[in-house]
Amino acid sequence: MAFCSHCGKEVSEDVSFCPDCGERLKKGFTPEEKQKYIRELEASVKEEKPAEKAKTTKKKWAGGIVVLITAVIIIIAAVAICTPTRLPSLTASEQNYCTTIVDHSSTVGEALTKLGDLMGEPQIGNDEWTLDVATQLVTIQLAYDETLEVEPPSSMAAIHYHYTQAMWHYDRATDLIAEGIDTMNADLINQAGSEMEAGTEYINEATRLLSDFKAAHST
Repeated sequence: MAFCSHCGKEVSEDVSFCPDCGERLKKGFTPEEKQKYIRELEASVKEEKPAEKAKTTKKKWAGGIVVLITAVIIIIAAVAICTPTRLPSLTASEQNYCTTIVDHSSTVGEALTKLGDLMGEPQIGNDEWTLDVATQLVTIQLAYDETLEVEPPSSMAAIHYHYTQAMWHYDRATDLIAEGIDTMNADLINQAGSEMEAGTEYINEATRLLSDFKAAHST
């Protein structure tokens, strides 16, 4: 038996998601696996989907996409604010952590921006669009996995906790978006928007804690 890294519940080793909290148990991809995934996806989307079905899906998705894009815009703003200033009073481990988070949040922000643009103009059945969306989803999933590997200094543990929780919700959103596109289910896109909004709340708290930390070390 294995245990969920998010809630600690005992789970079967052959399940992909925790039945209690929904955590993705089988983690994403290494960079090599990411490229393999995209190549396989490229091969799998060659079958054309009817044009009328694509139009109907775009109309049906409208509400869910608006929710998702609104959440993404808020997240991008929060990630930008979260970028810490280099302070001479920080220890080496604190400065290294800040540098890591700056690079990490920049990657996440860029992927979310691209995802928001793509979801704003859905092109169901278009191979290039599908691959572009998949690339951003996998980038965010990889970013979440990387977050779990970061060891923050004890002085910044609370900041990292909230940042990690935010990434957990973004990771959940990627799973919902992927499934929503695959099944053409607008409700799943709505749920993805809710997960994005939940992630935003954690980002906002991480931002507040980081601002307090910076202020305390600027004097």
